[in-house]
Parts: sequence; structure tokens; C-alpha cells
Amino acid sequence: MKMNMTLKTMENSDIESKGFPKELLERSIQERIDYFTGHTMAHPHLNKAYQNIINAVYEAPGTSLIFVVGPTGVGKSKLLCRMEQKVIERNLADLEIDRGKIPIFGFESKSPELSQFDWKDFYIRLLEAINEPLIDKKIVYHDKSVNEHDSKSRWRKAVESALNNRRPDAFYIDEAHHLAQLSSGQKLKDQPEVLKSLANLGKVKIIPTGTYDLLQLTDLGDQLCRRTKIVHFPRYRASEKDEQEKFIKIVQELEIQLPLHQQPN
Repeated sequence: MKMNMTLKTMENSDIESKGFPKELLERSIQERIDYFTGHTMAHPHLNKAYQNIINAVYEAPGTSLIFVVGPTGVGKSKLLCRMEQKVIERNLADLEIDRGKIPIFGFESKSPELSQFDWKDFYIRLLEAINEPLIDKKIVYHDKSVNEHDSKSRWRKAVESALNNRRPDAFYIDEAHHLAQLSSGQKLKDQPEVLKSLANLGKVKIIPTGTYDLLQLTDLGDQLCRRTKIVHFPRYRASEKDEQEKFIKIVQELEIQLPLHQQPN
């Protein structure tokens, strides 16, 4: 589709007040590239997705799982970074008193090998993300719910204990659509049930984030649906005039962050 758009030419005064730090023009090309690629700009779709997540974490007591879905490359990882920053800021006063608390953390789930999701690897990655000490030295005493001959069961108990000790408000799982890459329909249903159980026992909100493949885990039973919130983070649609105008404005605002001597039109 060919889009007819009129790009507003930025005045030099606007560039000086809103754009990149001017000392960047004296830096190397790589430093300027790093600045621009690392720049995150708030925009309507990101703001809406962020607010929906925060509301689900703090204002929806019946919700355990908050699924964040969207197309590849839309900015889900940037959204998670923004959310992590804001949740930490929200907890700064409490952290002065409760030094053991970790308000939020996250990690990336591993793509399964041979269509078999590795929960042991998942638990280890979670413990590493929460900076749990002596991960490989965990011992479970007198707990009948733990099978001493099942290493996965011991890792699961260590995760529950770490969550209860660190008391996070939430944790996120990036690339969580890997949980849906299974060959068995029954196992597919088990995946969100494990997460829901972990959320309940760990007293934490869990935020699986990924592509639309993640939706396979969101409609697998009435009880699970009641505990689940879906946050959609979409692309802007050229077919919608309002969204087209928003997208053009975003491009214009990104333009003034390009560390170049002469701004492009």
C-alpha cells in the first residue's frame, strides 16, 4: 500500500531542545549508532500495553498470569525493560526498609529440544535471574511433597522458596512462546497449569511474553481463563487513518534522535 504523507520539517530550535546530545556529533560513528539503536521512545501502543500490565499486576487480585503477545520485532523486550524500571521505582521506598525484596525480575525461556520443554532448565534460569545464592547446593529437609530422587522436584521447591523469600511483585518470561512448542496436546495444557501453580505458591504475578503462538496457552480451561489476563501489543495499521497518523508522528520524533549534522526529511 502506498502511503501519502507530509513530513513536517523540524526547525533547528526544535532539534536543539528535543534531539540527541550535541556532543555525540564529535563521537565515532559506532557510538552514534549505539545511541540511536539504544534509544527507546514512548508511543501510544507501548504506553497502553504498559498500563494494562501494571493494572493487572497491582489492581487485579484474581489474576495470576498476564500474557503479553504481539508480532516479532514490535518492541516487547523494550516494553519489559520499561516495566521493570517503573516497578523498581514504585518500590524504592519499601526497598529502604526491606533490603531482601526483589520487586521484579525476568529471564528468557529456552527453545525446547526435540519438542520437550525442559522445566529443570527453566527453574535454574529463574533462580539465576533472581540472584539466588548456591543454586547447586540446595537441600530440602523433611518435605513429603518433594521427591528426593527427582531433581526437577527439588529445583521446583527451591524456586518456590526463593520467590517467598524475595517477595517479587511479578516476574516476566521473555520468548515464552517456547513453552507452547510441544508435540503432545495434553502436555500443552500442563504448561500454563504449572505456571499458575507456581504463581499461587510463590505469591507472585507471572508475565509470559512472546509471539502469537503464546495464545495456545491461554484458552485451556475455565479455571485457567479466570486467572489469566491477555495484553495485546500490536503493530500500527496503515489501513487505519488514526494509526497511520500516529505512526508518522513517531517516525518524525525518531528522526530528531538521529545523531547527524543534517537532519533527514
